[in-house]
Amino acid sequence: IHTVRQTGKMLVAFILLAAFTYATAQPGPGEACNPTTNQCRADSDCHPTENICYADPAQVTRPSVWLGTPPSCDARSPQRCAFSDFLFDVSHPRGDRGSQWCTSGSKARCQSRVAPALNPPTPANSIQVFSYNIFERDFGITHDGQRERTCRIPQNLVRVLPDTDAVIWQEAFMGGCWQDEANLRHLMTQHGFPYHTSTIDDPNDTFENGGVFISSRWPITAQAQIIFQNRLDFTADDFAAKGVGYAKIEKTSGGVTKPYHIFGTHMQAGGGAEGDQVRIDQAGEMRQFAVSRNIPATEAVIYGGDFNTAYQDEGDRYAEFMNALNAPQTIERIGSLMFTSDPNTNDVQRKKSPNSRPKWIDYVTHSLAHLQPTSATMEVTPTPHQQQFSVCWCELCIPLEEYVFPDDPLCTQLIDNGGLEGEVALFNHLSDHHPVTGRFTFPA
Repeated sequence: IHTVRQTGKMLVAFILLAAFTYATAQPGPGEACNPTTNQCRADSDCHPTENICYADPAQVTRPSVWLGTPPSCDARSPQRCAFSDFLFDVSHPRGDRGSQWCTSGSKARCQSRVAPALNPPTPANSIQVFSYNIFERDFGITHDGQRERTCRIPQNLVRVLPDTDAVIWQEAFMGGCWQDEANLRHLMTQHGFPYHTSTIDDPNDTFENGGVFISSRWPITAQAQIIFQNRLDFTADDFAAKGVGYAKIEKTSGGVTKPYHIFGTHMQAGGGAEGDQVRIDQAGEMRQFAVSRNIPATEAVIYGGDFNTAYQDEGDRYAEFMNALNAPQTIERIGSLMFTSDPNTNDVQRKKSPNSRPKWIDYVTHSLAHLQPTSATMEVTPTPHQQQFSVCWCELCIPLEEYVFPDDPLCTQLIDNGGLEGEVALFNHLSDHHPVTGRFTFPA
């Protein structure tokens, strides 16, 4: 028995020694390797042309993106992190495992900034809802700073409005910021809003999705969506799945939980009198969608988004619209700004449409058929970036489907379909719309 035990111990020792010898025999970072067999240690990988092991880059917790397109990676990549207000982290010739190697140069990893803190929760019977049309059309339609602008929104939103409970997004057609690696959902999760609905009609059956989704600080316990049946045919909106997104959120504060039902939309744009009627019909669809959810009359219903209907400025049309929605005709507007679309106070709108008429077309209001607030206000709440930033501006550069960095010489060589040249433009604002915030207090 003693001999058997000794033999067993020797066998275990031999196995451990063999494993150690094999591990130490494998080349590590900076040592020569054979890319065919890729015998580098588990924490490194063999460069296919340099025949040297490179250590895997450290894992990060904040949203990040690798810049640099193989095989020849651009040496400007580290400096380009700043265009999206990200911070340069590390260079690496491959990036994450499974990615393509650079045969020359290196990729640069850019990380989002550390998120500012939200305020402690407000009472459960109050809610603050932020609505923002972020002007993020596809690169195949236009180049107007979509990436630079949308990457900056979460930081500035929390900095300016740290009591926000939920956000209704419109025109988020590409998902915001770096669409695959560090999009708006990733960034909003980092900034304390970990719950999100699906984007209307995404993946989409139409040419373009609806661009609307909802982010929440509180759990979303139900969601749904519809696509409008009413729309103007043969207009740009006819190619997008405009509709209504719904989220039921459960806000908890001080040991109390209250349900809120939020409906977000982006309605028909333009179209004169015919467009007015379409918007009224869409308001009716939004109301019927809310009715179909069988929400108790004792619970709060919030309507928000870009209604494309000017506040008390279109005669009977405004009244008809609010009647169709079953929402208040008069909303207490606070703050110093009286328009959500205004070239006089918004540098993106000034660049895009310098002669446009100022108007209030974005809303956060409530249903008259459900729990009524004891107080309700609506305020234009700009969240501009504190320093100017650069974008490649070439509106209607069709069909240029890829993003162009502001420092790319291609930017100023572009010609849009109106014959205008591309240019580098400077902005502080993050969309052609100002966002609007609705604040509500309901019976405790």
